Amino acid sequence: MNVPFFQRLSFIQARKTLLFVFLLAVIVAAVQIFSDFHTHRRETESMLRQVMAMQKESAALAAWGLDSASAERVVGGLLHYGAIRKVSLVSDSGLILAAQERPRQSVGVLDRLARSLFEDRDYTAELHIHDTQKPIGTLSFTSDGAVIAVAFVERTVNNLIASAVLLVVLSVVLVMMFHRLLTRPLAQLCGELAVIDIERPARAPLTMARGHGGDELGLVVATINRLLEKIERSLEERRQVEKELQAAEQKYRSIFDNAIEGIYQISFSGRFLSVNPALAGAIGYDSPQELMDGVVDIGRQLYAEPQQWYAFLSALQRDGYVVNVETPFLRRDGSTLWASQSARIVRDGQSGAALFIEGTVADISGSKKAMADLARVEAQLMQAQKMEALGNLAGGIAHDFNNLLQIISGTVQLLLLKKKEGDEDYRQLLEVHLAAGRAADLVRRMLTFSRKVEVCKVSLDLNEAVDNALHLLQRTVPKMIELRADLAENLPAIAADPLQIEQVLVNLANNGAQAMEEGGRLTMATELLDLPQGLREGEIDLSPGSYVRLRVADSGHGMDEETRRRIFEPFFTTKPPGKGSGLGLSSVYGIVSAHGGQIACRSQPGRGSIFDVYLPVIAAEGERRAEERRVSEIWGTETILVVDDESTILDIAGEIFRQHGYGVLTASSGEEAVRLYEKSGSGIDLVLMDLGMPGMGGKKCLEVLRGLNPQVKVIIASGYGSYHLARDPEASGAAAFLAKPYRLDVLLATTRQVLDSRQGPAGLVGT
Repeated sequence: MNVPFFQRLSFIQARKTLLFVFLLAVIVAAVQIFSDFHTHRRETESMLRQVMAMQKESAALAAWGLDSASAERVVGGLLHYGAIRKVSLVSDSGLILAAQERPRQSVGVLDRLARSLFEDRDYTAELHIHDTQKPIGTLSFTSDGAVIAVAFVERTVNNLIASAVLLVVLSVVLVMMFHRLLTRPLAQLCGELAVIDIERPARAPLTMARGHGGDELGLVVATINRLLEKIERSLEERRQVEKELQAAEQKYRSIFDNAIEGIYQISFSGRFLSVNPALAGAIGYDSPQELMDGVVDIGRQLYAEPQQWYAFLSALQRDGYVVNVETPFLRRDGSTLWASQSARIVRDGQSGAALFIEGTVADISGSKKAMADLARVEAQLMQAQKMEALGNLAGGIAHDFNNLLQIISGTVQLLLLKKKEGDEDYRQLLEVHLAAGRAADLVRRMLTFSRKVEVCKVSLDLNEAVDNALHLLQRTVPKMIELRADLAENLPAIAADPLQIEQVLVNLANNGAQAMEEGGRLTMATELLDLPQGLREGEIDLSPGSYVRLRVADSGHGMDEETRRRIFEPFFTTKPPGKGSGLGLSSVYGIVSAHGGQIACRSQPGRGSIFDVYLPVIAAEGERRAEERRVSEIWGTETILVVDDESTILDIAGEIFRQHGYGVLTASSGEEAVRLYEKSGSGIDLVLMDLGMPGMGGKKCLEVLRGLNPQVKVIIASGYGSYHLARDPEASGAAAFLAKPYRLDVLLATTRQVLDSRQGPAGLVGT
């Protein structure tokens, strides 16, 4: 063989394989060293902590008796461990009972690296005896990072040396193996190929190299032999192929002319080379030839947007093909044909030069309109689902927060009952009570967003509500902002909660005012809309009917599209920290939704924002007023079972009941409440129970209690919205519902009213 050794395939393959093995070995070694490093550190630290744990008892006895000799033995015993450099035992009074230290070990040039990897660490343990709470002394020692590093380095170097030796042996074996398996058989094959008779190649088949009948070399020999045989049959096969090509041409022509989809071939200059009848008819021409003669510049005559023609050509030149590109075409009569276009560049089979473009066109005008309608509906559904999910989150947070507020508010109310107005800390307690009330109002906003609070609707004149809001805003909005009202005459009344509508107006106005720091104009307008066909516009999807539209517009800095899509999300705000909670617009969204209305926002940067609120014109439910009762002197002698998983709430409720003469039993779960009622049910006159508890929970517990006694009187309390319970507690078998955080006077009044009623359910709601 005339091929130099270093150019032989055996050497080249062995070199590539070894290079790959070497790189893999380096990676594996690095990973192993990294793993060993962390394992060594963990094992060393675990060993040191075990040593500390073993000596703690002896050290504690020495510290307890202030026995320096025993302390010295403990310290000396710890220093026997090579990884420990310094030990000290100190009593609780600060007396050093024993302390020893050995010099820091040096590891030469690797000292700095070793100490950066295995730094000295201090370990300290407080000493106790006889389960005493106060420590009687401290045992501490310092590890020697150099000793730990030496052990790690020695083990790592040994592993690396073993890997290097193995790699050298592997290289020699690979070179010999590749020479025997590749170089020698290939040399034999080349020799036989050199003497083949080109005139009659199939008469001189190659012989198979010994031992390679079933491997790749054997496959190469067999393939070459088959190739030589095929050369002799090539002329006959070529004539057969020509016949098949003629049949295929006829078949293609039939498909081309009768296809339902449009098919074309066009030049890169923008002219049709061929076109089928389906495409000509879709464009509005009577025949393919008429289309080819009439359209001489596809980009200008056929494309509704000529720049799409150039984009189409650019995509073809970049990728070689396009698939399902939606394109607006111009029909002959000027109307638009939406088409799905797929195309590819046809190239010369030998040179690869681009010849022309061929493709298909499918009419999707009908499906395009249907997809647009579907996309709009899906966007509305996604927005509704998103707001519902955020509402559930807000309701869940409110549940836990209201429990905390109940503890704070109840505790402060109990303290206030024991104070007089002239007491030194009375005013501070009152401030805490008021602050808890403001926090409860914030939670109600969250529940309003999640639509888990009851809306008390009355017949409301929206114009009057706007006037009242503007009078209020004139005192709070900066003077450089001009307030305007454009109110429709004879506006019909709507069914709405006045306080919540006022909150909508104020929040929208404040949002607009904050967007006009340099001044501007804020406009509130009302209008009656009769929509016999409903209204579908952007995010608004209204059913047919009559609606009052409230529009709040500002001339502020506006919002980009990304911000506009998120403005109704809870806690989303573009204001800096301390300037807003992000609950204002989310509360507006919740209130409007609770009133059966919809809200939408339009805004552009630098052009202000417009909020449109649509509220249906429907009959009001009528205002409902809670009965007021004096509760300052409400007393009783009945026995009350208080059930709540918060122990502090149990204490607060129990104390206020006891102060007013009641007997009190408490339970921290539904299961415990059922056991107490089974044991002394006849002596329990009323049950005050939290709705959301672990385990059985309040709802299941109520069902079990009613099974034990259908006439049981139960007041349900909950920090969650419990919308249906607040409206109709009797439907769930409860006598009344109290929303946390409740006032203690309302608790006493509700309790007295339920106890005085003849039947269990009374339908009272406390706030």
